[in-house]
Amino acid sequence: MVKYIGIDIGGTNVKAGVISEAGQILYMLKKPTFSEGYLSPLAVVDELLSTLKNKYPEVNKVGIGLPGMISKDRSVIVQLANIPQLNGINLRERMEQQFPDISFFIENDANAAALGEYMYSGSEMPNDFLFVTMGTGIGSAAILEGKIFKGGNGNAMELGHVLSRGNKPLEKHTGKQGMLEIAQKRIDTYEGNSLLKGSPLGSRFLIDCAKKGDQLSIDILEEVAEILAESMVGLIRIMDTNKIFIGGGLSACFPVIESKLFEVISKHLPEYYLEDLSIKQAKLANDAGLIGAGALCFDRAKVNC
Repeated sequence: MVKYIGIDIGGTNVKAGVISEAGQILYMLKKPTFSEGYLSPLAVVDELLSTLKNKYPEVNKVGIGLPGMISKDRSVIVQLANIPQLNGINLRERMEQQFPDISFFIENDANAAALGEYMYSGSEMPNDFLFVTMGTGIGSAAILEGKIFKGGNGNAMELGHVLSRGNKPLEKHTGKQGMLEIAQKRIDTYEGNSLLKGSPLGSRFLIDCAKKGDQLSIDILEEVAEILAESMVGLIRIMDTNKIFIGGGLSACFPVIESKLFEVISKHLPEYYLEDLSIKQAKLANDAGLIGAGALCFDRAKVNC
């Protein structure tokens, strides 16, 4: 069995795993991105990769997904909003010096996640779709005619940094921290009963409460969905495709926000887009980034990008 290593570097956690050519996670490790005692998130990456390499010495290809902008040749980190200390580092050069027997394939994390979903969701996938990731930040990608759309200089589809309400980047409203700030403001002024009151506030707890029918939690997530959908309207218009998948760790809220997303998007788009409009939760959910990172290692003819 051919195996690859995928590394998904997020603003909260670093995941590393051994991925089969069939897209199965054979073994996985996870560690906080900013772990105590580590000088840099790359030290976390080094430790996880060393552990996997010791366990699977035959693996010689590693794919890495990064949450932000990278150079067109996929070597230098240009800008990671949530991990700024890595900006300007030639990641490919550094990793090859640390692990000279490994070939590295580097990509934006949302692009990697979209690729993972395209190849391994287990469902029939369209050749043209938009992919939005909800997590620490907001990421996005597009697969067009079966290929990752990278833009002129390699960093297209940065939806999370497009200006939204109040001239704030979208992810300041709908990323993990933005979601919790909206929640806290709602909790402070809410006069009814809620599971959120008197409990430590966290994004997963918020989603769980909404799924249990807590009205305040539902209202909060629907406000987040409304803001997200307004930006998705522009994305649909610009990219001219109306098949959308929602992934990332916080995509667990999709059953709660699905109807609100449809409502807002439908309100602002003509029939041309609405006739076959599709918004679905990604099948690979929070594993899409890891599996997609592994898929970067595959034969270029197979991944078609």
